[in-house]
Amino acid sequence: MDQRFAKWKRWLVGDICEEIVELVTNKHIFWEIQDMIKRNPNIQKPNSFYRFIGQTYYDYGVIAVRRQIKCDTQSISFVRC
Repeated sequence: MDQRFAKWKRWLVGDICEEIVELVTNKHIFWEIQDMIKRNPNIQKPNSFYRFIGQTYYDYGVIAVRRQIKCDTQSISFVRC
């Protein structure tokens, strides 16, 4: 049992924590960009950059959540903890 807890702690403090920090950082960056656009009427025009930023934010979040619910034996995830 101690080995299992050691493994879970290593996962939670290491890989899983890093991924969650990255998700929160990306969320912060995405919403800061949204605030900059909202505060500046001169750049409030639809364009491919805004679509790209939105799609990338969405895709990255979905992929990260999928990694954390993956339960195969090769995965480090919340499901396997």
